[in-house]
Amino acid sequence: MRTAPRLTKPVGADFDTIYVSCEAPAMAAIDPFRARARQQQGWRFQAIPSSHACMVTAPELTGKTLERAVP
Repeated sequence: MRTAPRLTKPVGADFDTIYVSCEAPAMAAIDPFRARARQQQGWRFQAIPSSHACMVTAPELTGKTLERAVP
């Protein structure tokens, strides 16, 4: 029998974290994850007008978004 892994620190601890929300089209099924990401202390939230496969449909926008996020 397997045991589920346990996190010893909060999600994203010790890492610069950005949540890139792909919002074109909006997907209601992802709304709870977006809401949680917005509430995470220390996380940055960035919405972009792209499909969920942003690295395929909008690679330049995705790259620029991530470049701006890196200190």
